[in-house]
Amino acid sequence: MRTPSPESCGAPIDGWWAGAVRLVVARLCVAVLASLFVASCRTEPEAASSGPPAADQDTVELDQATRDHLGIEVVVARESVVGEPVIAPAVVELDPRRVGRVGAPVEGRIREVLVQVGDRVAAGQTLAWLYSSAWEDALARARTAAAAERSARAERDYAEQQLARSLRLWAAQAAGRQEVDRARLDVVVAKNKLRAARTELARARREVRQLAGDAAIPVEPRGLPLRAPITGTVLEREASPGQAVVPGTHLFTVAQLDRLWLVAEVDEITLGKLQAGMEVEFRVNAYPGERFSAVIDYIGDVLDPKTRRVKVRCDVENSAGRLRAGMFASLFVPVREPERLLTVPDTAVQELDSATVVFVPTAENRFQRRTVQVGRRGDGWVEIRSGLRPGDQVVGRGSFLLKSAIVLRAQPAED
Repeated sequence: MRTPSPESCGAPIDGWWAGAVRLVVARLCVAVLASLFVASCRTEPEAASSGPPAADQDTVELDQATRDHLGIEVVVARESVVGEPVIAPAVVELDPRRVGRVGAPVEGRIREVLVQVGDRVAAGQTLAWLYSSAWEDALARARTAAAAERSARAERDYAEQQLARSLRLWAAQAAGRQEVDRARLDVVVAKNKLRAARTELARARREVRQLAGDAAIPVEPRGLPLRAPITGTVLEREASPGQAVVPGTHLFTVAQLDRLWLVAEVDEITLGKLQAGMEVEFRVNAYPGERFSAVIDYIGDVLDPKTRRVKVRCDVENSAGRLRAGMFASLFVPVREPERLLTVPDTAVQELDSATVVFVPTAENRFQRRTVQVGRRGDGWVEIRSGLRPGDQVVGRGSFLLKSAIVLRAQPAED
């Protein structure tokens, strides 16, 4: 049967035909990669294998052509004298003490949004208006309480005026003692009524203040104002006009970015060289040739049992706004005396099956993964604490490709 051409089907050549070509090219690319990492990266033939299956799963064998194509490089683990600062991985984070989040205090619907992400806002500035029947009820109760307080205050003033008049008449012997006592009782009743009215007004205004963040009762309100809790920059806006919300719905995040945190993971051996208040330096990937200053604010009390590292928090001044939360950084930990460490290039260390591994050559073009324990990290090197000895050979450049071969081989074959 003849396959219809794009022209006979009436489809344009840059639509149907171009899509078919792209699909074929994509499948060819997948086939090439699979043949490169699975067919070329294999275990020892079964005929030559006499060890347990687990050993085969840890071993990758290449032919010479594939090894040359992948650029596999073998290096030697050697002892190095480290006198420069040790580099610890870190990340720039927001200071949670300088972050404010705005949520919906009551059920309602967003009526209007006044800000966008990136806008600078002042504390108390309205970010959005929310229509809510609960807010309208709170305003009504506040207005009713205010009117009752005014009425009670007028009654108190009138009762005091009547008491003063009765005292003048009694002094002129134009009124009896009983009338004076009645006037005094009216004053006491009016004062108690005013006290109760003021208590209710304070409660109603407190309810309004909790909802709107402002004790003032607005006239002709546009809705419930959602206000910025702090002065800063709007980082998140999840509110849209017409959006229905319930209590607790997150709508805005406002943060002060002039000061940030740098959170690093420092090896336990270098902890003795750090103390709170110490000034340190770090760099970020965005500005590789520049170092920034920070001050150690807190050193963690607990070590991670898997990495044997502790979190160190530093305070960073960012008035220029060049640093961004989420940036990866490298903290330079000062070393007072040169030390001798067993190191390998950082390209040799990989994470595989929840373990840190390197690949060691066991024969010509045959490599086996080996679990190691790492320590400090420097500029291009990693300390090896266990798993290797000085002079052992490991794969440097290309170890990630060997790891990928094992991962691909472990995946179930498709039918």
